[in-house]
Amino acid sequence: MKFTYTVILCVFVLAFITISFVNAQNVDFKPDSLSFYNIAEKYYIEGKYDLAIEYYKKAIEKQPDNATIYNSLATAYQYKNLYTEAIYYYKKAVELYPIYVQYNEDLADLYYKNKQYEKSIEINTRIIQMDPANYESYFYMGTSYNFLDQYDEALDCYKKAIEVDSKPYFAYKGIGDTYMLKKDYESAINYYLKTIQIIQNEPNVYLTLAQAYYYIGKYNEALENLYKYKSLDIKYSDIANEWIAKTKAALNKWKSLVAI
Repeated sequence: MKFTYTVILCVFVLAFITISFVNAQNVDFKPDSLSFYNIAEKYYIEGKYDLAIEYYKKAIEKQPDNATIYNSLATAYQYKNLYTEAIYYYKKAVELYPIYVQYNEDLADLYYKNKQYEKSIEINTRIIQMDPANYESYFYMGTSYNFLDQYDEALDCYKKAIEVDSKPYFAYKGIGDTYMLKKDYESAINYYLKTIQIIQNEPNVYLTLAQAYYYIGKYNEALENLYKYKSLDIKYSDIANEWIAKTKAALNKWKSLVAI
């Protein structure tokens, strides 16, 4: 009985969100278009993306000015890893409804996944103009700049993300990673420690923190964080073991030099 009630509630909420979403665009589905769209959505939920694409396109034939259909079609293509087609239809959705942030976010995210970092930055810049509190756009811009080896621009974006919202740990981690790329290990350590103050069970923070300590010769601190990393992410214990062996060797070498 409880399960049935939960399912009914979820269906009701989903229907309400769908109606609100469509109304927010000031776009009404035409009846013949909506019928094809609903069939497409059913196939999409079932993971039958080829059939979903077929019916999304039928819906577009009936209503070629509906941005929602183009965005949904793009998402189906994205799940098939057909990024060229997905980008094309995300762009169509944005062209039809350029002030809707979600469509721009979907396009920017796909550009990022497709390693088209300049274009991702361009769209995220537009998103921030519409939504200045969108810290995720600042974050993805920062990461994109890092891939383009533009580290100062990356730092600026990550720090703006923190100004907008100081809670998400990944912006602090992004700053630490950028300082690592700049070989400024002391600054990297500072931001990794700030990251750990927010979240204590993120394995990769301990790995990169350990590496930063290693590069400045603080081998005991490096080992402490490597063991923590290994305890949190056992499936990557081979990486941890490699760095532990490397750090122990460096520590023993340093001890032998001090003893002379």
